[in-house]
Amino acid sequence: MQKAEKVLGPNVSQYLGKLTLGNYTQATVDGDLTIQVKDPDHPDGFAAPGQLSKGTQDQLYLAARLALVDLMFPDATPPIFLDDPFVKFDPDRRQAAVQLCQTIVQEHQVFLFTCSDDYDGMGKMILMPADRPES
Repeated sequence: MQKAEKVLGPNVSQYLGKLTLGNYTQATVDGDLTIQVKDPDHPDGFAAPGQLSKGTQDQLYLAARLALVDLMFPDATPPIFLDDPFVKFDPDRRQAAVQLCQTIVQEHQVFLFTCSDDYDGMGKMILMPADRPES
């Protein structure tokens, strides 16, 4: 857990800064894996995830998952599966997430499952055939 504490905080901060376009650039992760985000608008200077907007919460949790991949696989590059993770992101942060994914694909294979056409052209697209009634 001590190693997790030392690695996760900086990595979550790095990913979160990119996903929030620099609005949130510092996160802490304690020995219980409790995450807090530096927020000057909060009375004690840090906010718990539940005190952030739903979109920012999703960005924080995506940053945390990516940081966990870094921690768990320092010498491997497992594929990353994302199931419509950007639904609550505003357009600017959605674009930042796409750019982050384009960076991540340099080391990991990224599978993005979505019903949206917002990501057309982002990578290689596989279209699933429409359900057809059996003859």
